[in-house]
Amino acid sequence: MRELNDIQIDAIEKKIGYRFRDKRLLTQAFVRQSYYNENQDSSSYPNEVLEFIGDAVLSLCVVNMMTDEGRVTNRGFSVGVDEGDLTVIRSRFTDKRYLSAAERTLDLAKYLVLSVGDMRNKVSETRSVREDLIESLIGAVYLDCGRDMEVAERFVDNLLDINSRIVVSEVPKDDKTALQEYLQSKKISLPTYEVISREGPANAPTFSVRCIVDGVVLGEATARSKKDAEKDSARQALAKLRAGEYNFDKKQ
Repeated sequence: MRELNDIQIDAIEKKIGYRFRDKRLLTQAFVRQSYYNENQDSSSYPNEVLEFIGDAVLSLCVVNMMTDEGRVTNRGFSVGVDEGDLTVIRSRFTDKRYLSAAERTLDLAKYLVLSVGDMRNKVSETRSVREDLIESLIGAVYLDCGRDMEVAERFVDNLLDINSRIVVSEVPKDDKTALQEYLQSKKISLPTYEVISREGPANAPTFSVRCIVDGVVLGEATARSKKDAEKDSARQALAKLRAGEYNFDKKQ
């Protein structure tokens, strides 16, 4: 696969609502490491550094949006909710499921510049690759606009529709918290999480984790971070409990 041409660049810019001053940054956002490894004469670096930058910029943009209504009093700055609630809200909008769902709506992954092997394995259809692409685009825009956070924040909000979805007074619960509260309400022992494997290179490992409730494995998931694997396994466990698949009053 060749790197992006002018027609593709124009189509992408229309989809994301941003015109790049430096088209090289936009192209880089779509070049996967696998392609770069196969094509050392590539005219573009891979997008990993943009993904790293975009992840941090996205988090700060969400924080800015959450605290827009905050105010400084004689006691300091307050937004009316505690740090734990803000963390839950931020996690909701930086979560890989939210980002990959937004990317599916935009349908940008078809422009990814991939290695032969990645094209064969259809990696552009995976959730993690779609999430990486969104973060890479945010990083590219941040650099292209001269690190202007106001521009970056407008771009992120337009891309992900965050501002209209943030309701600080209605804090969503993450899967681990929801599972814990469910178990407490049923007077069941709290869950434990066991890492059963860590695989892959040191710079990009994957973790497999089990969610165990009262000695029973109710969830098992694999993700790029231990935290995400724990959340995914907790979601599985909660779904099974709510569906009545396991009765702790009558252990099978």
